[in-house]
Amino acid sequence: MKILLVIPPAFYMTSDRVFPPLGILYVCAWLKKKGKHPEVLDLTGEKEWKEIFRKAVKIKKPDFIGFTATTPDLPAVISLLKICKKINSDIKTVIGGAHATVDPYSLYMFDKIVIGDGFSASQKAFSDDSSKFIKEPLIKDLDKIPLPDREAVNLNKYSYYLDGKKAANIMSHLGCPFSCAFCCGRKSEYYNKPRFRSPKKVLEEMDTLNKKYGYEAFVFYDDEFNLSKNYALKLCSLLKKRKYIWRAPVRADLLDEKLAFEMKKSGCVEVTVGVESGSEKVLKLCGKKTTPEINSRARKICAQAGIRFKAFTVVGLPFSSFEDEKLTEKWLLENLPDSVDINVNTPYPSSPEYENKRKYKIKFKADYFKKPVSYKYDPKKYSGFCDNSYLSPDEMVKIRSKMAEKINRALKNRFK
Repeated sequence: MKILLVIPPAFYMTSDRVFPPLGILYVCAWLKKKGKHPEVLDLTGEKEWKEIFRKAVKIKKPDFIGFTATTPDLPAVISLLKICKKINSDIKTVIGGAHATVDPYSLYMFDKIVIGDGFSASQKAFSDDSSKFIKEPLIKDLDKIPLPDREAVNLNKYSYYLDGKKAANIMSHLGCPFSCAFCCGRKSEYYNKPRFRSPKKVLEEMDTLNKKYGYEAFVFYDDEFNLSKNYALKLCSLLKKRKYIWRAPVRADLLDEKLAFEMKKSGCVEVTVGVESGSEKVLKLCGKKTTPEINSRARKICAQAGIRFKAFTVVGLPFSSFEDEKLTEKWLLENLPDSVDINVNTPYPSSPEYENKRKYKIKFKADYFKKPVSYKYDPKKYSGFCDNSYLSPDEMVKIRSKMAEKINRALKNRFK
């Protein structure tokens, strides 16, 4: 049996060659552990991605082709599906990933749809005797999962540097229990139940990446590194024995001085924080459970600890008016994060705002299968499609552009 796993291009991004997607590499490792011999076709960064895929299907003649896709990846993946079926309609197509988990029935055109953990479901997915929709029980012990098969892709094509050192992406846990209106998967146990790898296993993976590929820098792809303070402190105590540097996402309300200083001592050089908005009203109505004051406190703690603070904000969140956006701009200018990432609100399937448009007073119309709909674009290609009753999509894009320009200018002038 021949299995071809496909990583689609993310041509809506400035670059899709920053980090390899770990999900499909976990699937590849799991299949190999079970005696299968999958191959990975990585189409990221390829201008002729359709032709490369077409040739690969004709030459390799796979029995199964597995795709991974977030919602913005759907247009590319649907194009690949059509190419596959045109070449050989007997090839079984399998899709997994975020969109398949939160909106599986929209992907009826695939032969098999994997809901949830792709690694544990992969054996059934790539077999002739399984049903169309495949959902395996939640794996609670993540230490049982083999490490991502990074050998299956060319790591040299990916590039992200942290303080001058090439960095690898890694996960310490899965899941987030919070219920922010703009975040998808809030009703799925695969996304709302935290599951942790043991700190020892995380360190073992980092050591393996260091010895095998020379990585000395790492970026945690968790939802919140500090979701469990005790867990984070245990991991930090192990990392103190190494000279690695790293970056991680944190929640502002769960960050305190003790943890921040321990993170710094163990190699943390930067954190990313979902500030989201400078309006207390918007934060409350969107269920963020933070306040501008809490975010300001986290900013100060990081400055005291010597950790860079990158703020993520969103223009056009539910209930956010022009005046609320000015509060976000004010917060950024007063707190001056070390860097910012300003995006436009994008309702994704299964997010509370997507499922409850009336409650959140938003309107949107988008065909996810025809045009990539992403919260984060190449800055030159930003577009919006959501009306939040206060701001139109075009107004959101203009506000975002002006805000980013003003904040970036302030950051550049900081040391002049």
